Amino acid sequence: MIKIGVVIVTFNRLDKLKNSLEAFDKQTNKPAYILVVNNASTDGTGEFLQEWLKTKTLYKKYVSAAPTNLGGSGGFYIGMKRAVQLNADWVWVSDDDVYPKENAFEVGSEYIEKLSDTEQYEGELSAIASKVVTDGKIDLMHRRNIVRSKFYAMDLKVPEEEYEKELFPVDIISFAGTIISRKAIEAVGLPERDFFIWFDDTEYSYRLRKYGRMYVIPSLEIIHDVEQAYGGSNITWKDYYGLRNEIYTYKKHHKKHVYMIKVIKKFGKSFLMYLKKDTRPRAKLFFMGIRDGVRGKLGIHPVVKPGWKPEQ
Repeated sequence: MIKIGVVIVTFNRLDKLKNSLEAFDKQTNKPAYILVVNNASTDGTGEFLQEWLKTKTLYKKYVSAAPTNLGGSGGFYIGMKRAVQLNADWVWVSDDDVYPKENAFEVGSEYIEKLSDTEQYEGELSAIASKVVTDGKIDLMHRRNIVRSKFYAMDLKVPEEEYEKELFPVDIISFAGTIISRKAIEAVGLPERDFFIWFDDTEYSYRLRKYGRMYVIPSLEIIHDVEQAYGGSNITWKDYYGLRNEIYTYKKHHKKHVYMIKVIKKFGKSFLMYLKKDTRPRAKLFFMGIRDGVRGKLGIHPVVKPGWKPEQ
C-alpha cells in the first residue's frame, strides 16, 4: 500500500487551514500523517493546532512551530526535513489554502504505483502533481515546462488542452498539491530556506527533474482558495523576492551565458521602467532584486519585509 504523508505550511490563515485539514480528513484513502508547520502565526493558529492534536483520527498528527515567520520556503524546509524521518515514502506538500478533492489520495496512490513500474518506465519517479483549480478554472501557472535554446531558457505554462490527457510529463511544479518521493527529497536535498517566498518550488523542480520523472495527473484535482491568480500591476514587497530568487535560480541551474542574458534582459526592462515616473518605484525594487540575486544575497531583506509599501 502506498503511504502518503502531508506537509502543510501555514501563516495567519486559520479559517483556510481549518478548511484544508477538513479536506484531508475526508479523503477516501487517508494520509499516513499530517504535519503542519506553523510559521509563528498570531491569529490563534497555535492554540487551534494544540486542540487539533488531541482529536483522534486514523492518521498521525504532528505540528512544527517556527520561532519566527520563515516564509513559505523556510516552512517547507522545516516540514520536508522532518518528513523524511517519518513513516511514508511519499510526501504531499501544500499551502494552507489548498483543498484536495475527496479521492485525491486514492488517485495519487494509483498513479504512483503505475508510474513506479520500472519495466514500463525508465528512471526514478520524482513527483506527481495535481490539476490546480482556482475560481472554477485551471490555474496554468502552477505547471510549466522549460524551453531551451543556445542563448536562452524560459518556462512556459502547460497548455490547457494537455489537461484533457490522462497524464503528461512536466518540468516545473509548484508546491500546491504535489506529491514528492521521499527518496527524491533525500537525493536532491531540501528547498532553499532563505528564498523566504516565491520561486522556491521552481528551483526545487530543477533538482527533482534532474533526479527523475515528473507528471501531472489531471484527475488528481485540488481547489486553490486564492482571490486571484499570479500577476497584477500593483507593486508589492513580494515582487522583490520573486525576481531575486529567479535570478539566483538561473545562476545556479543554467549555463553562464544564458544566466547573463537573463540578467541583462531584466536589467534593461527595469531601466525602461525607471525612465517613467509612475513605474520608478517598481524599477528601484527590481534593481535591488537583480543585484541581490546576482550576489546570492538571500534571506529576509532588512527593508523589504512583509507589509512593505513602495512609498516607504
